[in-house]
Amino acid sequence: MNADQIRHYPVGECGLTVEFGKAIDPQLNQRALAVSEKVRTAGFEWLIDCVPSYASVTVFFDLIQIQNLTYTSAQDTVLKAVIDIVRETSNDPAENTSTFDVPVRFGGDHGPDMETVCEHNGLTETEAVELFLSREYRVYLLGFLPGFAYMGTLDRRVATPRLNNPRQVVKAGSVGIAGRQTGIYPLDSPGGWRIIGRTELPLFTPHEEKPVLFSPGDKVRFSAV
Repeated sequence: MNADQIRHYPVGECGLTVEFGKAIDPQLNQRALAVSEKVRTAGFEWLIDCVPSYASVTVFFDLIQIQNLTYTSAQDTVLKAVIDIVRETSNDPAENTSTFDVPVRFGGDHGPDMETVCEHNGLTETEAVELFLSREYRVYLLGFLPGFAYMGTLDRRVATPRLNNPRQVVKAGSVGIAGRQTGIYPLDSPGGWRIIGRTELPLFTPHEEKPVLFSPGDKVRFSAV
């Protein structure tokens, strides 16, 4: 990737976001995941954390540590380090990703927005479920709640916008749609995604060694119960 294609902007005094593009795209996301992993393992004394998103990484750093190491600005130091890593990083898929099957009960009390999704797209419930099940979904990032995976990309024929007014409580395990994304609520929480079904699969188990089921780069397939 050419350095001229990379955009960057500060996140407060101790953070820098480096952006590779604007699209929800598997290759851009893989670039973000690969760069983030290399930044984490590069041994930078000033590094606090590196967080990947759809098509960017945000680097959090120890400002005092950088100022003790270099006369250049902290932002410039971090940016140069990240761009050097970008130039030597391929978009090859990670080898440690997993594939999951998620059983879902669709419609009815489990999916109170299924009727709206069908009306919005001119589909029967059977057609909507078949379209939803026809794809394997990529976990692009985790956020919002512990273990909440932003996944895509939905078939355009089933895509539906968020609710205008979010619900105060969405049950844990609820499978939602927002535009061409899908996600599963790991905990009871407020939420504005269209709920089409529910799974019993636990996504967040805080007392386990690996408390979060999914990781960025994983693949998810849904099945109907």
